[in-house]
Amino acid sequence: VVGANTTLVCNRASYNHRIRIKLDAGTYYATNLYIPPWVELEGVSEDRTIIVDEDNTGTLPCLQAHWSCKFKNLAVQSNNSGYCIHSDLSQSAHIERARIDQLVKNVTLIGGTSQAGWLWGCGTPAGVHIRFEGVTCKHLKKPDGNLVAGFGFHNTENATTPAIVELIGCASNDVSQYNVTFSSIYNHPCIAYIEDCDFHLVYYTRSLEYFTDTARDMVAWDIRGNYGGAIRYD
Repeated sequence: VVGANTTLVCNRASYNHRIRIKLDAGTYYATNLYIPPWVELEGVSEDRTIIVDEDNTGTLPCLQAHWSCKFKNLAVQSNNSGYCIHSDLSQSAHIERARIDQLVKNVTLIGGTSQAGWLWGCGTPAGVHIRFEGVTCKHLKKPDGNLVAGFGFHNTENATTPAIVELIGCASNDVSQYNVTFSSIYNHPCIAYIEDCDFHLVYYTRSLEYFTDTARDMVAWDIRGNYGGAIRYD
C-alpha cells in the first residue's frame, strides 16, 4: 500500500476503515515514499523503529503524506536536504473530499549532517487539522548562520475556514535556531496551539510577493495556547 505515486490509494482504506501498518523494531529505508489516505504507520518506539532516507545526495523527502493519516512511535531521518516528512495538504483535493486530519504522536524527526531545513514541511489548506503529540525535532548539522526550524508550516489558499495546528508536548534541540516557523503565503487564516512545548523561539514570516499590507499580514496565523518563549515577526 505504499509507493512513489502521487495518486496512490489503498482500496481497502477509507474514513470508516483505517489501515494500520505495524513496523517491527529495525531500520527501514525510504525516499519519496507516498502514504495513501486513511493509512497509519506505527512503530515500536522512537528509538527502535527508524525510517532513514536511502538517498544521501538528493532533495526528496523520506515520506510524502498529503492526506489524512497517522504516524506513531517511530523516528524518521533525512540524510539529504529534503524533509523527513512532506505534508503539503493542498495536494490532496484530488484524492479525498472529507476533512483532512493528521496525527503525529511519539515521533522523532532527525535531520542528518546534510540537512539544514524544515524536518516537517507542511502546507495547511482550509479546514485541515494536524495534531502533534510528543514530537521531537533534531538537527545534527551545526548552524551555519542560516536559521531554520524543525517544524515548518505555511498557509496555502484564500479561504474562510481556518486550518488548525496543535503542538502538544513537543520539543526541538535547535537551541540557536528557530523551533517552529509559521509562514503566510496567502491571507488564509490559520490557528496554531502551542502547549507544554520545549521551544524557545517561534518565527512568524510572510511573503511580500503576495502581501503589501503588512498590518493585515500579521493576522494570518493566530498563535494561541501556553507558550512562554519568544516570537519573532518578520
